[in-house]
Amino acid sequence: MHNDGMSFADIKNHLLQYDNVKISKEAIRKWCKKYGLFLK
Repeated sequence: MHNDGMSFADIKNHLLQYDNVKISKEAIRKWCKKYGLFLK
């Protein structure tokens, strides 16, 4: 999602609104850094 132009805050809000998942922007950033290479 981040590579599609969504900010970390947008991703955080999306996860909270649609999946009721509470996560920090920092955790999202780390996830993108760790797993982003596999999604390309």
